[in-house]
Amino acid sequence: MRVSKTPEEGSIPSTPAIKTSLVFFCFEKENQVWYHIAMEIKRVEGDILQSNVFVVSEGGKCILIDAGAPIERVMPYVDEKSVEAIFLTHGHYDHIYYLNKYVDKFRCEVYASEKITDYLYDKNHNASYDCPYPPIELEEIKFLQLLSGDGVVDIAGFKVEFFQLGGHSSSDMMFQLGDDLFVGDEVIGRDVGRTDLWGGDKQMMLASLQKILQKDYQIMHCGHGQYFDKKTQDKVVKLWHKFLSR
Repeated sequence: MRVSKTPEEGSIPSTPAIKTSLVFFCFEKENQVWYHIAMEIKRVEGDILQSNVFVVSEGGKCILIDAGAPIERVMPYVDEKSVEAIFLTHGHYDHIYYLNKYVDKFRCEVYASEKITDYLYDKNHNASYDCPYPPIELEEIKFLQLLSGDGVVDIAGFKVEFFQLGGHSSSDMMFQLGDDLFVGDEVIGRDVGRTDLWGGDKQMMLASLQKILQKDYQIMHCGHGQYFDKKTQDKVVKLWHKFLSR
């Protein structure tokens, strides 16, 4: 595993290993499967607020993004692959609820914002006090790797660019693999994440939306719902940025 920090925003090099723009796409809305030259992304819908978990696979290896779906739903997509890492987009309960089970099963490193520790073990901060399920009570997370700012995690052949966001929570992170951008709840379809929960901040949301607009990607994967293309989401993000700027 190698983690490198970028000296300034915009200095992260592109990842030529995965070029979705040069390959045949097989987009299936119902099954939510995206095919790339060497990478496959599968969306698993959770049982809590229908939050998404993404299984990003290449060969016999994969990484997971978020941990809000029961492990029984995730395993058919993991199959016999080796899970190399788990990445968390933020610390709200519907994205971390099953994290202990994931770590116990896969015994892999967990990458998240350095501010995730404010959320993991506090039901008032991760909002599980208002959860239709029992409030989340995570044990200490093993193999936790805290990220700050922007940079790159290079692990088992996966080159994951990470970007610190904020607005929906102070623990918001965005991840990019090739032309695929994973934004958590910063943008949810035609909407943006609420800013009235603990750690939320309108001004940080504005800065995060501006940061998303600057990214070069083809497909946006949100924390809930289906994928969207950049052209569509640029319009959405610009409209919300204008609205929140009033």
